[in-house]
Amino acid sequence: MEELVYEVPVWWIPSRMAILKGYAIAEKEAACPSCGSRSLRFIRRTVLEAQRLKWPHRVGGDEQVYSCDRCGRNVVVKLIYREPEPSEDVFSEFCQIYEAFLDSCSRGGAPNYITFSIRAANLLIDLKEHDEEAYAKALERVGKDLNTLRSEMGSDPKTHSVYRLMEYFVSKLPPEEFEQVSKQLEKSYVESLVELRNREGVPPSLQELVEYLTLLQQV
Repeated sequence: MEELVYEVPVWWIPSRMAILKGYAIAEKEAACPSCGSRSLRFIRRTVLEAQRLKWPHRVGGDEQVYSCDRCGRNVVVKLIYREPEPSEDVFSEFCQIYEAFLDSCSRGGAPNYITFSIRAANLLIDLKEHDEEAYAKALERVGKDLNTLRSEMGSDPKTHSVYRLMEYFVSKLPPEEFEQVSKQLEKSYVESLVELRNREGVPPSLQELVEYLTLLQQV
Protein backbone atom coordinates (compact mmCIF):
# COMPACT_ATOMS: atom_id res chain seq x y z
CA MET A 1 0.00 0.00 0.00
CA GLU A 2 1.49 3.32 -1.11
CA GLU A 3 1.67 6.12 1.47
CA LEU A 4 1.67 9.89 0.95
CA VAL A 5 2.38 12.03 4.02
CA TYR A 6 1.34 15.67 4.47
CA GLU A 7 1.63 18.02 7.43
CA VAL A 8 -1.43 20.21 7.96
CA PRO A 9 -1.99 23.11 10.36
CA VAL A 10 -4.70 22.59 12.95
CA TRP A 11 -6.24 25.38 15.03
CA TRP A 12 -8.49 23.20 17.22
CA ILE A 13 -9.34 19.58 18.00
CA PRO A 14 -11.63 18.02 16.89
CA SER A 15 -11.38 19.68 13.50
CA ARG A 16 -13.73 19.04 10.60
CA MET A 17 -11.52 21.33 8.55
CA ALA A 18 -8.43 19.15 9.06
CA ILE A 19 -10.29 16.02 7.91
CA LEU A 20 -11.68 17.83 4.87
CA LYS A 21 -8.17 19.05 4.08
CA GLY A 22 -7.28 15.40 3.44
CA TYR A 23 -10.08 15.05 0.90
CA ALA A 24 -8.98 18.27 -0.78
CA ILE A 25 -5.36 17.05 -0.98
CA ALA A 26 -6.42 13.68 -2.40
CA GLU A 27 -8.57 15.32 -5.08
CA LYS A 28 -6.20 18.13 -6.03
CA GLU A 29 -2.60 17.27 -5.15
CA ALA A 30 -2.17 13.55 -4.48
CA ALA A 31 -1.37 11.12 -7.29
CA CYS A 32 -1.03 7.35 -7.26
CA PRO A 33 2.70 6.60 -6.79
CA SER A 34 2.32 3.50 -8.99
CA CYS A 35 0.69 4.88 -12.15
CA GLY A 36 0.48 8.65 -11.58
CA SER A 37 -3.30 8.84 -11.82
CA ARG A 38 -5.07 11.54 -9.80
CA SER A 39 -8.38 9.68 -9.86
CA LEU A 40 -8.50 8.39 -6.29
CA ARG A 41 -11.67 6.99 -4.72
CA PHE A 42 -12.13 7.32 -0.95
CA ILE A 43 -12.47 4.05 1.01
CA ARG A 44 -12.03 4.73 4.73
CA ARG A 45 -10.34 6.90 7.35
CA THR A 46 -8.70 6.27 10.71
CA VAL A 47 -7.78 8.69 13.49
CA LEU A 48 -4.06 8.66 14.36
CA GLU A 49 -2.71 9.06 17.86
CA ALA A 50 -0.29 11.88 18.55
CA GLN A 51 3.41 11.20 17.95
CA ARG A 52 4.91 14.64 18.45
CA LEU A 53 6.36 15.28 21.90
CA LYS A 54 5.09 18.87 22.08
CA TRP A 55 1.71 18.29 20.43
CA PRO A 56 -0.91 19.08 23.14
CA HIS A 57 -3.69 16.77 21.87
CA ARG A 58 -4.27 13.02 21.93
CA VAL A 59 -5.34 13.05 18.27
CA GLY A 60 -2.28 13.55 16.10
CA GLY A 61 -3.57 13.13 12.58
CA ASP A 62 -5.83 11.40 10.12
CA GLU A 63 -5.18 8.45 7.82
CA GLN A 64 -7.35 8.24 4.72
CA VAL A 65 -7.27 5.26 2.36
CA TYR A 66 -8.09 5.69 -1.32
CA SER A 67 -8.21 3.28 -4.27
CA CYS A 68 -6.69 4.28 -7.60
CA ASP A 69 -9.34 4.08 -10.32
CA ARG A 70 -6.69 3.34 -12.97
CA CYS A 71 -4.48 0.61 -11.48
CA GLY A 72 -6.51 -0.47 -8.45
CA ARG A 73 -3.69 0.02 -5.92
CA ASN A 74 -4.60 1.42 -2.52
CA VAL A 75 -3.09 4.78 -1.61
CA VAL A 76 -2.85 6.11 1.95
CA VAL A 77 -3.01 9.86 2.47
CA LYS A 78 -1.62 10.45 5.96
CA LEU A 79 -2.20 13.84 7.57
CA ILE A 80 0.12 14.78 10.43
CA TYR A 81 -1.31 17.62 12.51
CA ARG A 82 0.89 20.52 13.58
CA GLU A 83 0.58 23.94 15.16
CA PRO A 84 -0.10 26.73 12.62
CA GLU A 85 2.80 28.98 11.64
CA PRO A 86 2.48 32.73 12.47
CA SER A 87 1.96 33.42 8.76
CA GLU A 88 -0.99 31.00 8.50
CA ASP A 89 -4.58 31.93 9.33
CA VAL A 90 -7.73 29.87 9.50
CA PHE A 91 -9.70 31.89 6.94
CA SER A 92 -6.99 31.35 4.30
CA GLU A 93 -7.07 27.65 5.13
CA PHE A 94 -10.85 27.67 4.62
CA CYS A 95 -10.43 29.38 1.24
CA GLN A 96 -7.88 26.82 0.03
CA ILE A 97 -10.09 23.86 0.94
CA TYR A 98 -13.29 25.50 -0.32
CA GLU A 99 -11.66 26.36 -3.68
CA ALA A 100 -10.36 22.80 -4.04
CA PHE A 101 -13.88 21.43 -3.53
CA LEU A 102 -15.37 23.92 -5.99
CA ASP A 103 -12.93 22.57 -8.57
CA SER A 104 -13.24 18.84 -7.82
CA CYS A 105 -17.03 18.84 -7.48
CA SER A 106 -17.61 20.73 -10.75
CA ARG A 107 -15.51 18.55 -13.06
CA GLY A 108 -16.92 16.74 -16.06
CA GLY A 109 -19.90 19.00 -16.63
CA ALA A 110 -22.05 17.25 -13.99
CA PRO A 111 -21.74 19.14 -10.70
CA ASN A 112 -21.70 17.02 -7.55
CA TYR A 113 -24.14 19.23 -5.67
CA ILE A 114 -24.63 17.13 -2.56
CA THR A 115 -20.97 16.30 -1.91
CA PHE A 116 -19.93 19.93 -2.28
CA SER A 117 -22.78 21.18 -0.08
CA ILE A 118 -22.04 18.67 2.70
CA ARG A 119 -18.37 19.61 2.69
CA ALA A 120 -18.97 23.36 2.53
CA ALA A 121 -21.53 23.18 5.34
CA ASN A 122 -19.08 21.23 7.51
CA LEU A 123 -16.42 23.88 6.91
CA LEU A 124 -18.86 26.59 8.00
CA ILE A 125 -19.88 24.60 11.10
CA ASP A 126 -16.24 24.35 12.15
CA LEU A 127 -15.68 28.09 11.75
CA LYS A 128 -18.96 28.98 13.44
CA GLU A 129 -18.06 26.92 16.50
CA HIS A 130 -14.50 28.19 16.85
CA ASP A 131 -13.85 31.48 15.03
CA GLU A 132 -16.75 33.90 14.52
CA GLU A 133 -14.68 36.38 12.52
CA ALA A 134 -13.52 33.73 10.03
CA TYR A 135 -17.09 32.39 9.86
CA ALA A 136 -18.43 35.84 8.90
CA LYS A 137 -15.69 36.28 6.29
CA ALA A 138 -16.43 32.84 4.85
CA LEU A 139 -20.12 33.67 4.38
CA GLU A 140 -19.16 36.96 2.76
CA ARG A 141 -16.80 35.09 0.42
CA VAL A 142 -19.56 32.64 -0.57
CA GLY A 143 -21.93 35.49 -1.40
CA LYS A 144 -19.35 37.43 -3.40
CA ASP A 145 -18.34 34.33 -5.34
CA LEU A 146 -21.92 33.53 -6.30
CA ASN A 147 -22.49 37.13 -7.36
CA THR A 148 -19.32 37.12 -9.49
CA LEU A 149 -20.08 33.76 -11.07
CA ARG A 150 -23.60 34.88 -11.95
CA SER A 151 -22.28 37.93 -13.78
CA GLU A 152 -19.41 36.10 -15.54
CA MET A 153 -21.08 32.78 -16.33
CA GLY A 154 -21.36 33.22 -20.11
CA SER A 155 -20.83 30.05 -22.17
CA ASP A 156 -17.82 28.60 -20.33
CA PRO A 157 -18.87 25.09 -19.16
CA LYS A 158 -16.57 25.07 -16.12
CA THR A 159 -17.76 28.45 -14.84
CA HIS A 160 -21.36 27.37 -15.40
CA SER A 161 -20.80 24.17 -13.39
CA VAL A 162 -19.25 26.09 -10.49
CA TYR A 163 -22.11 28.60 -10.58
CA ARG A 164 -24.69 25.81 -10.41
CA LEU A 165 -22.83 24.26 -7.45
CA MET A 166 -22.81 27.56 -5.58
CA GLU A 167 -26.43 28.38 -6.33
CA TYR A 168 -27.57 24.96 -5.11
CA PHE A 169 -25.59 25.32 -1.88
CA VAL A 170 -26.78 28.85 -1.15
CA SER A 171 -30.40 27.92 -1.89
CA LYS A 172 -30.17 25.21 0.82
CA LEU A 173 -28.53 27.34 3.51
CA PRO A 174 -30.35 27.77 6.85
CA PRO A 175 -31.99 31.19 7.44
CA GLU A 176 -29.11 32.67 9.47
CA GLU A 177 -26.46 31.86 6.90
CA PHE A 178 -28.67 32.72 3.92
CA GLU A 179 -29.36 36.17 5.36
CA GLN A 180 -25.62 36.91 5.58
CA VAL A 181 -24.81 35.55 2.13
CA SER A 182 -27.71 37.39 0.50
CA LYS A 183 -26.20 40.75 1.52
CA GLN A 184 -23.72 40.25 -1.33
CA LEU A 185 -26.41 39.48 -3.94
CA GLU A 186 -28.75 41.58 -6.06
CA LYS A 187 -32.22 42.04 -4.56
CA SER A 188 -34.08 40.51 -7.54
CA TYR A 189 -31.85 37.44 -7.41
CA VAL A 190 -32.36 37.04 -3.68
CA GLU A 191 -36.12 37.18 -4.25
CA SER A 192 -35.92 34.34 -6.79
CA LEU A 193 -33.84 32.27 -4.34
CA VAL A 194 -36.36 32.94 -1.58
CA GLU A 195 -39.18 31.65 -3.81
CA LEU A 196 -37.18 28.48 -4.44
CA ARG A 197 -36.45 28.07 -0.73
CA ASN A 198 -40.11 28.54 0.16
CA ARG A 199 -41.15 25.84 -2.31
CA GLU A 200 -38.58 23.28 -1.26
CA GLY A 201 -38.07 24.15 2.40
CA VAL A 202 -34.72 24.55 4.18
CA PRO A 203 -33.27 23.05 7.38
CA PRO A 204 -33.00 25.31 10.44
CA SER A 205 -29.28 24.73 11.05
CA LEU A 206 -26.08 23.79 9.24
CA GLN A 207 -25.84 20.50 11.11
CA GLU A 208 -29.37 19.55 10.06
CA LEU A 209 -28.47 20.53 6.48
CA VAL A 210 -25.53 18.10 6.60
CA GLU A 211 -27.76 15.34 7.98
CA TYR A 212 -30.46 15.96 5.36
CA LEU A 213 -27.99 15.98 2.44
CA THR A 214 -26.23 12.87 3.78
CA LEU A 215 -29.56 11.03 3.68
CA LEU A 216 -30.14 12.21 0.09
CA GLN A 217 -26.68 10.97 -0.84
CA GLN A 218 -27.51 7.51 0.44
CA VAL A 219 -30.73 7.18 -1.57
